[in-house]
Amino acid sequence: MKLENLDDIWGDLRGLSNRDKAVAHGRRGQEALDAARASGRLEADEKGVKRGWLADLLGVGRSALRQNTALRRITAEFDELASELFVSHQVRVADIEKGLDGPQSNVIDLVETKARLDRLDTGEIEFVTFEFDGETYTIPVLLWGDRIDEDASDFLRDRVVKDGVSLLTAKRDASILRRFLRHCRKKGWQLRHLTDGRLRNYRSSIRHVDAAILNDEGRNIWARTFNNYLSVIFRFLTWAEKTGRIRGVVELDQAQSQRQRPPVTGRVHYGVMPSGRRIRQWVSIVTLRDKRGNAADRGTPDEPGIRNVHRVAASHRHATRDTLLFLWGEYTGARRASVLGVRLTDLPTREQLDELRSRGSRWGIKIFTKGGTWHTIYPDLFLLDVTLDYVDVERAAIVEVNLKKGRPPSQFVFLSQKTGEVLQGDSLTKISIECFRKAGIFDCSYHRFRATYVTKKICVALDAYGSTIQGLSPNSSFIETLVTRVHKDTNHLSPEGLKPYIGRELDRRLRRGKEFKSQELDGEIRQKELHLETTNRRLTKSEEKRQLLRDIDRGDRASAEARLAVLV
Repeated sequence: MKLENLDDIWGDLRGLSNRDKAVAHGRRGQEALDAARASGRLEADEKGVKRGWLADLLGVGRSALRQNTALRRITAEFDELASELFVSHQVRVADIEKGLDGPQSNVIDLVETKARLDRLDTGEIEFVTFEFDGETYTIPVLLWGDRIDEDASDFLRDRVVKDGVSLLTAKRDASILRRFLRHCRKKGWQLRHLTDGRLRNYRSSIRHVDAAILNDEGRNIWARTFNNYLSVIFRFLTWAEKTGRIRGVVELDQAQSQRQRPPVTGRVHYGVMPSGRRIRQWVSIVTLRDKRGNAADRGTPDEPGIRNVHRVAASHRHATRDTLLFLWGEYTGARRASVLGVRLTDLPTREQLDELRSRGSRWGIKIFTKGGTWHTIYPDLFLLDVTLDYVDVERAAIVEVNLKKGRPPSQFVFLSQKTGEVLQGDSLTKISIECFRKAGIFDCSYHRFRATYVTKKICVALDAYGSTIQGLSPNSSFIETLVTRVHKDTNHLSPEGLKPYIGRELDRRLRRGKEFKSQELDGEIRQKELHLETTNRRLTKSEEKRQLLRDIDRGDRASAEARLAVLV
C-alpha cells in the first residue's frame, strides 16, 4: 500500500513503507499542532509539551519525536505554543488585577489594603521582558510587597539568559523559591545561616500541606516532589555561593571529602535514565528516598553467589583492587563512599599489624557516614593484610605511572588507573553490576555487599540470643531488641529498614535448617582460603628475593635479570 492510497491519515498505517510512515506521522503532527493553536488546549509541564502525551496523540514512540525530522520541528513548535499560552494566561491575570484598581467604597479599599499585606507576606511573581545582546528575554521577578528580591530574581535571570531554560522552567523555579523563601522570612532565617536541620524543618512544614499529592503509590509521590523542590533550592544556594552572596554554606568542590562538612550537605549526582537521557540531581542527607519498590525484595546474595562474583572479579585487569573493594563491603558493611574514602593514613603499618595479631586486638577506622556522623569500622586483620599487599604492589604501579605524567600521588587507597585519583563511586557501581550479571545475579550492585554484612550480623545476633524463632510477630519485643542491637553494629540509617532483613533471615532458617549452617561454614572456609593465599604469595616473593640474591652473588646476570623482571 502507498501513502496516496490512504483514506485517513489517522487510520491504520500498516503496510506502508518506513518512509511513507514518517511522512504520515509528520502530517498527523501538523494537524495536531493546528488544532492545539485553534483550541488553546495541550498538556505541558515546566519543560514544554509533555512528550508522552504528544507521542500517544500521534501514535508513535517517544524516540520518533527526536528521530523524525518533521516531528522534531513540530515538537519544538509545540514547546513555543506552550510558552505563549502560559504568558497570555499571565497577561489575563494582570488585566483582572488592574480592574480592581478603582475602589468604589471604603470596604473595597480595606480589602485591597489587606491584599497588599498578604502579597508582602506571601510574595508575588511578575514577568519582565527585556533585550540583551540582541535577544529578547522574558523572566520572572520575585516581589515582597513593593520590593524586589534581588538574589532570587538575579538567579532566575541567569537561569534564562545563561542556562537557556524555558520560561515554563523558570516559572516553576520561581514558584518553588517563593515558597521556600517565604518560609525563611517567616522563621527569620537568612541564607548564610541555613543548615540541614533547617531544611528538615522546611520539609516537615510542607509535608502536611502537600498531603494531597499522595496517591496509591504512597510516599513515593511525595518523595519525588520534595526532591524536585530540594534540587531547585540547592541550585539556588550553589549559585549564591559562586556569586559571593553567601560563604561556606554549601560545598562547591564536588570531590569526596570525609574530613569536613558544610552546614548544608549536598552533592551533584549524574546518572543515565533507561531511555539514555542523562540526568543531574542533588543528593544530601535531607533528600528523601524515592523508593519505587521494596529494597529487601532484591535479595541478598548467598555464599555460592558471592564466590561466583569474586571469581568474575579475579579475571579483571585490576583483579586485586576489585576483589578488595568487594571484600571491604562484605566484611565491614561500609557504604560505597565510605570504602572509597579510606586513606593510607587510616591503615596500620606491618609492625602494627603484627602487634595486633600477637595481642588479638582490632584496628579501628573512622568513616564519615551517610547520616552525617562518624562511625568506626573494624576490618578483619586478614583484610588489612591483603590491602597492604595491594598498596605495595598494584597501587604502587598506578602511582608510578601517573607520576611520570606529572600527577601527584593521591592520599586515598583505591585508585583509578586512568587518573591516578580515587576511584569514582559510579565506576565502582558499574564494576559491581557487571560482576553480578556475569555471575548470574541480576538487580544487584555494590550495596548488596552491605546487605550481606547486615545479614551476617543478624545471624550472629540470632545465635547469641538463642531464642526460639517460631511464632515471632514483627512487633515482638525480641524483634525490637534484635533491631536495636544490629542497628548499633551496622550503623544502618533507619532501624525500621532492618526488619525486612530479619524477617527474611528467619524465613530462610526455617526453610533450610542444616543447609544454612553449611553456608556459614563455607564463608569461614573462604575467609581462611584468602588468608592462606596472601601468606603463600608473601612467602613466594620472599623465596624469589633469596634466589635473586644468590644469582647476584654467583654473577649469573641473565638469571638475576629474569627473576627481577618477575618480581617487578
